[in-house]
Amino acid sequence: MTNNYEDKQAARKERLLERADKAEQRASAAEEGASSRASMIPMGQPILVGHHSERRHRRDLERINRGFDKAHEERTTAEELRRRAAAVGQGGISSDDPSATAKLDEKLRGLEERREHIKAVNAAWRKAGKPAPDNAEGWARVGELTGLEAEDLQKLRLQVARLGFGSDTPYPSYSLKNLGSEIRRVRARIEELKVADGCEAVDEDHGVCRLVEALDDNRVRLYFEGKPSSEVRALLKRSGFRWSRHEEAWQRHLNNAGRYAARSVIAQLKEVQS
Repeated sequence: MTNNYEDKQAARKERLLERADKAEQRASAAEEGASSRASMIPMGQPILVGHHSERRHRRDLERINRGFDKAHEERTTAEELRRRAAAVGQGGISSDDPSATAKLDEKLRGLEERREHIKAVNAAWRKAGKPAPDNAEGWARVGELTGLEAEDLQKLRLQVARLGFGSDTPYPSYSLKNLGSEIRRVRARIEELKVADGCEAVDEDHGVCRLVEALDDNRVRLYFEGKPSSEVRALLKRSGFRWSRHEEAWQRHLNNAGRYAARSVIAQLKEVQS
């Protein structure tokens, strides 16, 4: 069973593919038109300078070139749209996904298990006497201490060889540091989502605009009476808001940064009005 987020992802992918098909159709039409026009000019026919046909011949050649250029542009657009469609749902765990917290919990467990594995391998390598890549006996000891299979041990030996003899550990310190940073980032996202899950919907009229925190859509929105001025639109864009034709509002993701940005925009608009 799919949730609303997955349905939206599927719909987005379908829209991108439909746009790709239309771009491909436009490309084919432009190419056929250019080819048809080109077929009417005898092969190798030069432009007869001074002849009454010169202007028509030059005009036809220009249209042919424009047609083939249009076909190329539309095919490039179609390829890009198909690439974007293929990438839908592949960009990590979105906060819009109702299952985001559970998925992040699972990701966190995997990262923590990975960190413990790295620590265990490095400790076993040191306990085995820090064997060089060609020290089969030493690496056999590493295998005994860690329970790693021969194939995984071989990968580790090659890794140590790439790092160079005398490396501190099979997994360098920066790999643990990077992993620790990712673990802290994921934990912070989980806490942020849990806080958001406990929040109540917000719908406030601030005079300069209306502020809405749409929990179901995971969006913070600003509604204005009519179209904001160019200065206000520039402020909204600088603050990370984008216009939604569907909602007829300026919106961005609902998180602490989004909440802060919304109230900052409102404060600046009130200051200008006062």
